[in-house]
Amino acid sequence: MLRDTVDVGSSVQFRQDPSTGILTFWDTSRSMFIGVDREKYEYGINHKTISSNMWMMITSRIKTLANGSLISRDALITCISVNTKNLTDGDFVIYINGSPMTSITLANEDKKVDDSLSISLNANDIISVLCKPLNNKKVDYPALTIEIAWR
Repeated sequence: MLRDTVDVGSSVQFRQDPSTGILTFWDTSRSMFIGVDREKYEYGINHKTISSNMWMMITSRIKTLANGSLISRDALITCISVNTKNLTDGDFVIYINGSPMTSITLANEDKKVDDSLSISLNANDIISVLCKPLNNKKVDYPALTIEIAWR
């Protein structure tokens, strides 16, 4: 039950869901209406020299293996960014409900952004993140952000 679509200018369309109040716009690159506002979920490991697989933590306190981020309503992952203190090789695997969904990989890098994503999430999905050092390199103080738009 969405309100009528409103054209602004020649190419931007907005609409608002009356039950949630979420304002959405037509994203031409994804061919769907997505939320104007973004939510960000942040994960990190407050350790130097991570040399083996380790679950990243929500706000550096809760390991996401047991408790990930609970998604409150249908959403879309639009961007993942990661950075570390050192140049490294590492794979950061995003899990949805315990299954690997996508990853972002550093190859002798200390940061990377992937803003080309369109990964659907449903209400009550749980996001977890695994840091996997590669090629016998250490990963120092990794931080990862997942940006979502409501749909």
